[in-house]
Order: sequence, then C-alpha cells, then structure tokens
Amino acid sequence: MTSLPNKNRGATSGHAQVQRFLSEVMRRLREELSSRDSSRDIRRADLYFEEVRLHHPMDAAQGPYLMPLITLRTTPCGWAAASGCTMCGYHLGSSGAHSTRDEDLLEQTRWAIRQLDPALHHTLVFTSNGSFLDPSEVSDTVRPELMRMLYDAGFRFIVVETRPVFVTPARLEALIGVVPDGVRATEGHPFSISFGIESASDFILAACINKGVRIAELAGKAALIRDRNIPIDGYVLLGKPFLSAREDVDDALETIRWASELGTDYLFVMMTNRVAGSLTNHLFARSCQALPSLWRAVHLLEMLPAPLRRLVQIKGISHAPYPPMEYASTCPSCHDRVVQGLNFWNQTGDFEHIRALPVCICRKRFEAGEWAECPNRPLPHRIHEHYLRLAADLGLDPDAVPSRTTLNAMWREARS
Repeated sequence: MTSLPNKNRGATSGHAQVQRFLSEVMRRLREELSSRDSSRDIRRADLYFEEVRLHHPMDAAQGPYLMPLITLRTTPCGWAAASGCTMCGYHLGSSGAHSTRDEDLLEQTRWAIRQLDPALHHTLVFTSNGSFLDPSEVSDTVRPELMRMLYDAGFRFIVVETRPVFVTPARLEALIGVVPDGVRATEGHPFSISFGIESASDFILAACINKGVRIAELAGKAALIRDRNIPIDGYVLLGKPFLSAREDVDDALETIRWASELGTDYLFVMMTNRVAGSLTNHLFARSCQALPSLWRAVHLLEMLPAPLRRLVQIKGISHAPYPPMEYASTCPSCHDRVVQGLNFWNQTGDFEHIRALPVCICRKRFEAGEWAECPNRPLPHRIHEHYLRLAADLGLDPDAVPSRTTLNAMWREARS
C-alpha cells in the first residue's frame, strides 16, 4: 500500500481529531432530548409549504410557487444518530424507530398523494429525515416504487435530499428507470438531488459544522449526478458557529461561487436558528454567540453579483417542519418587513424588494456592531478557546480537545 504524503496524513489526522471531539460534544447535547416523544404516527408523512421561485427550464411553471415539502417519518439520520451537524434539527422529525418498514413508507406516500392536487402542485420536495438515498432510512427496494407512485399520480418534478456518501450509480439509475417516458425532458431527468453543502471550506465543514464531508467528495458526487443529466440543488449555511458576521457572509459568498461552478440550479441559504439539542443552541444559551441577524442575509444578497444572486433564495426565516425555538430576526419594529422583503425576493427574484427594505435603527446598529467586528486573533485560535469552554461545560476530558497547532494546520491546508 502506498503511503500518503506527510501533509495529507497530518490533515487527515487533524480532521479525525476534530470529528471525534465534536461528535462527543453532539452526543452529550443530544442526551437532553432523550425524553422526546417518539410515539409518532408512522403511517403519515410530514407536510408543509414554502414560497419559492421556480426558474429551471424543466420546471412545469416559472415564477412564484407554493412548494409542498413532504418529509417521510423514517429512522433518524445516521449521521445525527452517531454524531450530527452542529446546527441541524432534522432529527426532531424522525420516527424514533431503529428501522423503517417499507410498508410504512408506502402508506406515508399514499397519504401524501391524497393531500395534494398534482395539477396545482406539480413540483414537490419528497425526502426523509436525513438522506433519501440512505438505505437504512429508505430501502433500495422501496425507493424507486415511491418515486413511481408520485409520477403515476401526476406529479411532474421531484426534489430529493441526501448526504453525498449515499449517491451511487446504481441508486441514480434506479431513480432514472422509473421516470415515465411522457415526463422525460430534453434538459434532463425530472428530479433533482439536493446536498447540504453549507461551506466550501474543508476547515469550516469540519471544525465549525461537523459535517463529516469534504468538498472533494461533494464535487465528485456532483459530477456523478451531472454526468447523468440530473439537476443539483444545494444548501448554504448562514450563521455558522464561531465565525464573525463578516467571516460568515464572506464564506457564504465563496460557497455560492464554488457551488455555482458545480452546476447547481438552486442555492438555498439557510439561516441558523435555535434548535433543541444543537451546538448552536448551546452557544446561544451561554451567550458565547448571538443568533445571526437577518441583516446578514440582506448584506449577502447585496454583495452577490446578479448572475449568482438569481440562484439564491433565503430560507429558514419563517417556515420549518418543526419550528425552532427561535428564528433569526432583526428588531420588532422591522422584523415583519424584512421577512416579507426576503420572501418577496424568494418568490419573484426582483431585487427591488431588497432595495426597498426600511433603513431601521437596528440595521445601523448591526453595521456599527457585529458587522464591523474585526477579530484580533485567527479563527483556529478562537475555535480552540470555544472547544476548551465546551469541554468544561459538558464534562469532557480537556486532553480530547484538538490542539491549536492541529487546528492551525487544518486551516492552512484548507486555504492552500
């Protein structure tokens, strides 16, 4: 076996140390949810709606659209069960069961079909509580059958979400195989794969989000999907832990640029909210970090060049399958106007809705305060201090905290 170069060995070792530490942090935080009710009706899916804008040539209609989001009640996301992303709340919607039965998913899909008129809701999100392509959540046997049921009912375009590790040629071909001939389009297949990209920085993915994915894997899986003429959507996180407001927005800008080069058709910028059992909630509760202001999203849209801006919609501001403890906000005087302006942008793509937002005193405070903040220490040093505080808060061995040297090496490697 060929040895890896020293640089790669060191980077891999650093990522492993950080993942072990943050995984233990997340397990401790999730213990707070041990009393959560898991006696949920597993014969029904979760269904809610979001205002979006459709612009892809394969979309049955263009412009404002009320998108149904169907989430199957499955076994919890495997990554959340073993570790978990630092801001995620998808685990709150799981069935609580250790396995998911095919017959339950078939019945959930029948229930969802009964709730929706495909003539009105031709496009929908249809996914699970983690990864639709994960066979422990949705078996490889039943997955194509669920998609076939939706197409047979008259739905035209289906969006599914997954972690990249579960994308394989066989699973993609199985989904392609159930598309009716009359629904196929020359631009591609009438379903898309959505990834939680979050950041295009391997350091931030590991040290801030605990994503368990590196950008090379994301890029490789995206190429596998694109090679089969399947559209791709992505989620970008805004409100990443440990970063200053400007660092956070700058990272989102770079991530949007990177994701557009992958060929993504839609990019949904997700605002971090207060979610039970998350690291971000722990940081907010202890005043180690503030809930991000919605003015971050406004600044992001203002800073994006128009060709990239058109790909972006701002989400996590007013809807969620399981509402968070607290949404990102502004101040009571302008909150409703800002949310309305962002939602109008999402639906129309008309930037005048952003330009017309009120010049509230809270925006001036944001710009003079957190937006103007210029940290006087490198990000790895600040993260190391947060890690030490987390170890103390949660009773973890301080020797398990990745060293500042390790974090520095990861940071340099990600920026090279």
